[in-house]
Amino acid sequence: MTDAVTNRAVRRLCPSCGIVAPRDADRCSVCDGPLHQRLDDPDRPGGQHWVALRCHFQCRSCGHLSPLNGLDMDGSVQCHHCGLDQVFDVDSWGDGIAHAHAVGDLAGPAPEGRFPHPKIAVADANPFRRIGIDRTSAELSQGGMIISGGMTVTRSLQVDASPGRPLCRHYHVPLEADVAGRKLTTRCPSCRKEAHYELPRRAAGNHEGLLGVLSEDQRGDHLQVVFKQDASGGAILLGCPSCGANLTDAQEGRIVTCQFCQAVVRIPDKLLMRAFQREPVTETWWLLFEGPSGRRRQLELGVEDEDADDDMRRRPIESPEQVQGPLVFRLALGVLFPLAFLILVGLLVFGQQILEAMGYRIVF
Repeated sequence: MTDAVTNRAVRRLCPSCGIVAPRDADRCSVCDGPLHQRLDDPDRPGGQHWVALRCHFQCRSCGHLSPLNGLDMDGSVQCHHCGLDQVFDVDSWGDGIAHAHAVGDLAGPAPEGRFPHPKIAVADANPFRRIGIDRTSAELSQGGMIISGGMTVTRSLQVDASPGRPLCRHYHVPLEADVAGRKLTTRCPSCRKEAHYELPRRAAGNHEGLLGVLSEDQRGDHLQVVFKQDASGGAILLGCPSCGANLTDAQEGRIVTCQFCQAVVRIPDKLLMRAFQREPVTETWWLLFEGPSGRRRQLELGVEDEDADDDMRRRPIESPEQVQGPLVFRLALGVLFPLAFLILVGLLVFGQQILEAMGYRIVF
């Protein structure tokens, strides 16, 4: 189906989870919900667009995958299988966020993606054009070792990204969103409930086009649990940050309501298993972006090497005239200037030979 005004293929969403619903699918591959009726994914003002993520890291000890249900920026993660606390390469989020931005920008069913260039077609080289047709997501798996702070750190972040739009959990309608600095506020148009999230300071401003994050780990209107141990130093206790009472029961997901003061408290994944013997499950969380991605500009410039993402994603967004300008400049700098220099040298040598043949001696 195409939009009668823009003549572009309309992206449709799963009515249960809000993730893109492939045109050729009957059920959602993420939530397994039926796709008989689908939601439209209208364009947001200013070119804003949502991307859903499901992230994991691989334990360097047991090799199992554990979920990362938010932008974990403290540099330490815990395996939910063997319990090992280990160093996490926070910089690996850079490639993961750039990948998510590219998926949200370049995903189909329109072969040119969300922000087509008026003169440069990228459909033939677009790696995400089948998303929305017969695919739901694209995964980036990182590997290898780096040296950070004198230590060898394993890069093992896996990011599975899908375009879409977050829905109200109760009414299943798209959430409204407002951004002010690092703070993101969502609101359900039906029940009018609001939620507030804060983009980690380390992520804000370091990734082009990233506006906000929607995950329980970055929830700003829920208090953070207080971690403590009993007098013997053995048992782990979780305390209410409002009244100090011990929290004894985890309810929905990682949310606890204090039975004494009724404060709503969130529990980080790394404490959930240790305190309540519950393994965290992989959650879908969201990033809000604005404008075209660095990967799109690579494709427009004919750059195929994905390693160029680090430099490309930090460039300011360019107009079509700016995209064409550097190509002409590089052509002149790389071909015309060297050719002119060689011609000049040749003329000098030829002129020297003629003067010497006439009896003149040239001394430099």
